[in-house]
Amino acid sequence: MKKNINYQNLIVNPENYRFDPVDTQEQAIDLMLEKKGDEIFNLAKHILENGLDLTKDFRVLKRAKDKYLILDGNRRTTAIKCLHDTSIIKDVALKAKFSKLKIDIKKLPKEIQSFVYSSEKDASKWIKLDHGGKNKGVGQDSWGSPEIQRFGYKFEGKISPAMQVVNIIEEETGKKINTDKLKISTVDRIFSNPESRSYLGINMKNQKILIAGKKEDSVKRLDKLFDTIIEDDIKVDKVYTKDKSIAFMKDLFGDKPKPQNDEPNSTDTNKDTAKESNISNSEQSDDSIYEGKEDDIIYGNNSIKYKENLIDKKRVPKVESKKIKEVYKELTIISVKTCPTAVFALVRILTDITVKEFLTQKGYKFNENGHLIIKSNENNKQSLKEKMNYVANSYIDGDLKNSIIALNEDFLTKKLNEVMHNSIFSATETSIRDFWKNLNPFLEFLWMEIIKIESNKK
Repeated sequence: MKKNINYQNLIVNPENYRFDPVDTQEQAIDLMLEKKGDEIFNLAKHILENGLDLTKDFRVLKRAKDKYLILDGNRRTTAIKCLHDTSIIKDVALKAKFSKLKIDIKKLPKEIQSFVYSSEKDASKWIKLDHGGKNKGVGQDSWGSPEIQRFGYKFEGKISPAMQVVNIIEEETGKKINTDKLKISTVDRIFSNPESRSYLGINMKNQKILIAGKKEDSVKRLDKLFDTIIEDDIKVDKVYTKDKSIAFMKDLFGDKPKPQNDEPNSTDTNKDTAKESNISNSEQSDDSIYEGKEDDIIYGNNSIKYKENLIDKKRVPKVESKKIKEVYKELTIISVKTCPTAVFALVRILTDITVKEFLTQKGYKFNENGHLIIKSNENNKQSLKEKMNYVANSYIDGDLKNSIIALNEDFLTKKLNEVMHNSIFSATETSIRDFWKNLNPFLEFLWMEIIKIESNKK
């Protein structure tokens, strides 16, 4: 039965399937905001700007006179309640974010379109279809990267460099690219490196592909690259580092095409013109993961130069997580020469929060102790090593996967514990730099995946 219910009469479920059970609605709201505060804020902002999706009823169960328990819609209900009354938000920073929103109380949703079920069991099969994945075709079939790209291009004008090139090849050659088998992350990684792009006769400016050589030659090379990635199933770890990407391109093409001196052609659908230097002189840095540009200047008035630190960059990852940005930024400031133990501890923290953020973005849940909830571990207690190995085995292939598992065995189970928990052993600059060299590709892979998920949610 459909019914419009006042938001005040909707009870945020203390037994929300997302978390461990609590006793009251107040505790349920507190837990929701603690675990998903940023998500709830973003959802509230979206509701404020767009209203509610009228095709999606809240699923509820009548509990008492005019009171209804939420079975499906707890996040939306929490967001609406926070918009109506920010005093229920206990986190000071989150409350401040809500307070800054321009809220017209008269326009906020009050009567919520809901479907009242006679029992929780009756609702369960439909809730499972919405949240339980594909279920052999019965449930929702989530979009992959190509589908998201096409939708974004049609309605938002956004299209990744990889999909821009798909359009170029299909328009110029008349062939159809199998985007289901094309590894978009592999293509985007190759395109992020200016030296690798030079083998294709292309440049990239503001995420737009520019033909810098003869168009016919560039199209042939791009077509060959895509065919190779599809036929040989080239995964991103094969081209992840700059050296690997250049070696792959050199092996595939041999020589670079000769650049032309005339103005490059923009492949943007608006046919914007853009002046850019020839590919042989291109020094663009990878802007797909980091904010800012590499810089060797002294940080503020500090006498420590970047070359003395573990991270020789003034940049930070583009992920939305403030904690990741903060810890990364600290690593660009603290000298690994004079403070190796402090740097070592920060690297450990950065790794831990990056892994947790990646798994959270992938839809995994953590219990109140911060342990990943997975069926293969009934106790739900994992060390950092176990979580990293779980990610490597579940989401990474090839050399990168093997290097992370080996790194865990050699470093995280021995040197890390020795330094962090033993009063005798100390970290050294050499050991930390060696560890970071092997760890950084793993972190960058996770950051890139997080950025994609966050971008797709916008």
